[in-house]
Amino acid sequence: MDTNVLRQMGRAAIGEHVSQPAVAFVPGERGELASIASGTLFETLGRNVVVLTAKHCLDEVVDGPIRLVGFRSNNALAGRSPAVAAHPSASVDVGMFALWPEASGTLRGLALPLDQVAVDDAVDAATCDLVIAGYPKQMVVAEGSFRGLTGINYLTGLGQPPTDAVGRLRVLWTEMETPDGIAKMPHPGGTSGGAVWRFQKPPKGIWSPARSGSVIGVPVAWLESAQIEFAEPVSRWRDWFVSTAEEIDRLLKSQSTG
Repeated sequence: MDTNVLRQMGRAAIGEHVSQPAVAFVPGERGELASIASGTLFETLGRNVVVLTAKHCLDEVVDGPIRLVGFRSNNALAGRSPAVAAHPSASVDVGMFALWPEASGTLRGLALPLDQVAVDDAVDAATCDLVIAGYPKQMVVAEGSFRGLTGINYLTGLGQPPTDAVGRLRVLWTEMETPDGIAKMPHPGGTSGGAVWRFQKPPKGIWSPARSGSVIGVPVAWLESAQIEFAEPVSRWRDWFVSTAEEIDRLLKSQSTG
């Protein structure tokens, strides 16, 4: 088979894999989309579903209710999170929240296992591809009273230097391929809280997105002049995320039995 066809098949599989657990959430049970934030679904060991996102996106979740939109659906799920957690360090812009029962039951099949969080954030350009997944506000579909959200998965790489002064990943957000040629990327507002994925090219054996891909960062900020998204690297929040998922399991179990 032609290598270009294989490459296109791989990109399509990667796009599907990163899009399935990606969600967008907006404040309120109804009304205009005043703001949009992104997140990634994970299933905990206790079979609860949590959303990994940016800490600065949590205010709307705490105030509640929110509407949540997932993969290939514009049917929003409205509710209040039963548990919200923010990373304790003021310098780490990462947070998470648990889904309420209706949303958890509906979206569990799209959630990632916790082992899809990488154990490091090293990126070798020769053997790795990066993908940003999220929901840019600029891509909202508005027709009459209808409002639809469109997710994006963007194949990219790191800028030079690869990190900023505080250790955040500097991820390129420049141009994309379309059926009509090369186009400028939409403004990334709304992708905060999404995911930066790393896909490693295996030297041999069976390749699949689930085997080669893992989340290595959470987009949190944007530098327009350099067309760079800053992402919190997994090395700064992985241990907290896994241990907090366990705490949420215990909390929700106590609430259900109490």
